[in-house]
Amino acid sequence: NAAQASPTARFVGLALDLEPHAQPAWKTATPTAKRARLEDFLAACTALRAHLDTHGGRDLPISAALAYWLDRLPPDGSIGWTSPADRDDWFARLARAVPTISLMAYERPRPAAIVDAAAWELAHFPGRTIIAVRTRLGVEWQSLADLTAVLPAVEAAQSTGIDLENYE
Repeated sequence: NAAQASPTARFVGLALDLEPHAQPAWKTATPTAKRARLEDFLAACTALRAHLDTHGGRDLPISAALAYWLDRLPPDGSIGWTSPADRDDWFARLARAVPTISLMAYERPRPAAIVDAAAWELAHFPGRTIIAVRTRLGVEWQSLADLTAVLPAVEAAQSTGIDLENYE
């Protein structure tokens, strides 16, 4: 990246979309095993940060996509967080490697529900939380007008921006 003479030819950051919860084993994993998978995810983020720092990429920020429900404590959530402090510590350690998270607040049709899904991270994540909205027309949104109607309200409710996602 640093070898590129023109700043426009350089990457400005890396966006990770690893999603440990999307792996088939997650569905049958115990809460303790899910918690361990999040430690593996954190280790991967930390290793990437260290690799970039020692190989000329210190100036490249990393962002990571996270499911909105990862912060939920038992019994509401399925992660084996041992306490609020355990959860808070994990997010604090994540912020040291990944200063920005893109919180996937999918399958929520109203601005208030979208912002509510990100409320904990917006208030507690030590870095920057950007709300991600999936743009699947005909699935989550009946029309482009339905989607574009919610975006200003979501953006107005928080000042970090919106990530628009669609992998189809």
